[in-house]
Amino acid sequence: MMGISRCALEMIANDSLSDEMLMNFQKGLGDRKLIGVVTRNSVDYVKTILKALEDGLTVVPMRSSADKERINAASVENIVNVGAECGWFTPRFAGNRSDEIALISFTSGTEGVPKGVLISFKALNDVVQRLLNVCAVDSSIREYIGVPVYHSFGFGRCRLIAQVGGKAFIPENGFSPRQIAQMLADGEINSLSAVPSMLRVLLENSELFAACGSQLRWIEIGSQPMSAEEKLRLRELFPQAGIVQHYGLTEASRTTLLRIDQSSVEELQSVGQACGATEISLSPEGKIRIKGPHLASALLIDGRLQTLPGDGEWFETNDLGRVENGYLYFEGRADNVINCAGQKIAAELLEDALREEFQIASGIAVTRVSDATYGEAILVARDETCAIGLDELKEATKKIIRKNGIHSSGVVKTYECEKLPVTDTGKVQRRLLREAYENLAAKKDSEKLPLGEATTDLQRLLFFYQKAVGENYLVSEQDNFDNLGLDSITAVRLGLEVERILGYLPNDWRKVSIQDLASKVGSVPENAAAPIGGDDNRSSLVKGATNENPAGIKFWALLKEDFQTHECDWFSQGFWAVVNHRFGNWRMGIRIKAVRAPLTLLYRMHRKLVQIFCGIKLDYTVKLGRRVKLEHFGGMILGANSIGDDVVVRQNTTIGVKDLSDLQGKPVIEQGVHIGTGAVIVGKITVGRYSVIGPNAVVDRDIPPFSYVSAPVSVIITADK
Repeated sequence: MMGISRCALEMIANDSLSDEMLMNFQKGLGDRKLIGVVTRNSVDYVKTILKALEDGLTVVPMRSSADKERINAASVENIVNVGAECGWFTPRFAGNRSDEIALISFTSGTEGVPKGVLISFKALNDVVQRLLNVCAVDSSIREYIGVPVYHSFGFGRCRLIAQVGGKAFIPENGFSPRQIAQMLADGEINSLSAVPSMLRVLLENSELFAACGSQLRWIEIGSQPMSAEEKLRLRELFPQAGIVQHYGLTEASRTTLLRIDQSSVEELQSVGQACGATEISLSPEGKIRIKGPHLASALLIDGRLQTLPGDGEWFETNDLGRVENGYLYFEGRADNVINCAGQKIAAELLEDALREEFQIASGIAVTRVSDATYGEAILVARDETCAIGLDELKEATKKIIRKNGIHSSGVVKTYECEKLPVTDTGKVQRRLLREAYENLAAKKDSEKLPLGEATTDLQRLLFFYQKAVGENYLVSEQDNFDNLGLDSITAVRLGLEVERILGYLPNDWRKVSIQDLASKVGSVPENAAAPIGGDDNRSSLVKGATNENPAGIKFWALLKEDFQTHECDWFSQGFWAVVNHRFGNWRMGIRIKAVRAPLTLLYRMHRKLVQIFCGIKLDYTVKLGRRVKLEHFGGMILGANSIGDDVVVRQNTTIGVKDLSDLQGKPVIEQGVHIGTGAVIVGKITVGRYSVIGPNAVVDRDIPPFSYVSAPVSVIITADK
């Protein structure tokens, strides 16, 4: 038997599947043509699935080889464990457009029982074809797959890449902003797939991508909504990328698609349009309804085949929305399902499990609350009638959600109130509970000690650890990441803050106490990776320790580009000042000091000659972007923290510190800035991208992007006065 026959599916649609037929079908599910594959975010997992589909098998992704729920639900007998290898691979899949069932993909327990979703080869193919039409992907794609490949999102990317003959990269240690930035800078990747919770981390650390963001050509976003503001910031961070957002469900993958890079601000509020043969509409209650060849064929619940919810023609979801000018606007869930970073679980399921765990009948409630990182978080509330402590409730909730496929422990929030808000019939009013919690959270945020008042490195570290943990646990100096039980997204975010403070990130930082981390500030190992930027005071501790020339271009190619920037003029003093700067950085790539020593001597001699004969002081510790043009020579003191790509500087310019009490407070000059003759730019400030600083202007405060700064207008005094 090649999966599930078309005849059987037609009988399902007509509700004419008899018990005898169902029994025969269940027997068919257990034969050698159905195979269970244990999920793993690895190359071998993708290859195993694609090979099984090539052979015409029906694949059931399994949580483990002892996954009794899925084994019993689908009568799985043949189970394959796969290897853990990650890295680069070239997925290949010839494709199949038949109505036979390719996958039985189980949801993560939103209704309390496993729900198998039967997806045909035709449905899988339709998704890929619509993605191709919208994304314009070609064989040059080299994608960093930031989402697990055993989720429908990640597996869909693998099928897309296989279709066009590209390459895919699965990160061994999970999603890493620094790794993405480095691979972009090195030209290794040009595409990224991620959920909003991951992309928010990139937006928070946008300095990583200042020099390499334009290298990205394709992005796909899924699983959670994003605000229009976030989409605009993403578009700005990756200006050359075709950015696609999708909306869909396991039963209807990628129903709508939105080209973020081509949409108006109003359209960015939406989740896109239906394309191809896919259609969307709304029920009288405002629920989103879907029709098209990408729909799942049937559901498998409690061992029985069932049709999709709806009227037989349209699949009716529990998502609310509105449609304007063909664009779908997502307006939340009609039920109380919580979407945590793309994984869904019912609030009622959690409540029942907690009541059973603690043998209580009332006094607790579970609902969803908005969360900047995960989209939605799980709020567990108790009132004074409940004898179970908040810490116990939180730990029990973490265990329950892990069993249901949610491993982000940071999504669990707790709240204590005098009395839970209920209706006259005793039903919890979850909306009022959410509002009460969010009002309290906003008040606590306003009362927090600002980071600016943390004066020591230890206080700064404690601030960020406490922010990651939340209000319910007081972080001490002896705590470390592991003993606080934080999740992977929090690890990425917190690791970036630790790296900024220390100047590097120790390999074992998760196991090191906060106090011991603070003691490591300034003691950068010889082989430590270059700092990621961010806080000026921290990054200055290690300036000059590594080669800070722009990534993604070789040394001689960089000098050639600088020569062309200075109009191929061998007598350009600005060009020779930049050459000295590039050489000073290049030599720091030689780690053996004895070998580097004569190069350092040569650099220092040449630097002094540049200062004497060119009148330009540009130390190699200034981080210099590409195509920087020193337009005229003489009187240039360029003591910036960093100077971005395509900046033009003219003569008699001074850039440096404002106060001798803060020798590290130096300006950041962003991309495309033009600096006029005689300008003075001082202090720990930022001159926004593509701004123009007029002649003789004095700048000692932040300048927004695309601004013009002029000196005071001259006053003309005539002789007769």
